[in-house]
Amino acid sequence: MKYTLFISDLHLNAEHPEYVIALNKLGETLALKATALYILGDFFALWAGDDEQNEFNTKIITILKKLSQSIPIYLIPGNRDFLLGKKFAQASGCTLLPDPSKIYLYGRPTLLSHGDLFCTDDLIATIFRKVSQNKLAKKIFLFLPLKFRSKLAFAIHHHSSHKKKNGFVMDVNSKKIARFMIKYNVTQIIHGHTHKPDHYTFMLANHTARRIVLADWETHANALVYYENGNWEICNL
Repeated sequence: MKYTLFISDLHLNAEHPEYVIALNKLGETLALKATALYILGDFFALWAGDDEQNEFNTKIITILKKLSQSIPIYLIPGNRDFLLGKKFAQASGCTLLPDPSKIYLYGRPTLLSHGDLFCTDDLIATIFRKVSQNKLAKKIFLFLPLKFRSKLAFAIHHHSSHKKKNGFVMDVNSKKIARFMIKYNVTQIIHGHTHKPDHYTFMLANHTARRIVLADWETHANALVYYENGNWEICNL
């Protein structure tokens, strides 16, 4: 049976080589027969710009490039790696998608997102998203020295980690979810960001709708396997 893979919130960094091994394993196992791979944000723990060249980033790009020769890879940047750009996409073989993006997943209209877009109750995150997603702000930011950008990216990473350590992980706003699903005329939404993997079924405009929340890689590597018949499962790597 055909299937598509979804992953998010890997937070890849040089301090956790085990996740690089897991990413390689994904490419050598589940991805071999998949229709496509979708990466829904926060693939990297930090990304200060496509000009940030180091051994670790090169290793990850090489893994993606090899995998992209077998299946298409689509990536939506997250709040940690919002500066992923065209140079990265070209080097890695990934296709960058806007957030959100509507696809037809084996015929079912589905909205894909990193997920921070729906966390409107988190005021600081909402303000940061508006600034980080502004095209002019991005251009200005990328004109700054890489060293400064790296420090700012680290500050963002530290802020997010501090909130999680203190048990503060803001969830999505259900009304926001409903508005986006109606706007894009979909019956299903798949996202990450909240680190609260789960699934929800609810009524929306007289139709049964579904929301699937992806798991992060903070405790173990995993992928959501979505089958063409509409069933899905989480597979650990």
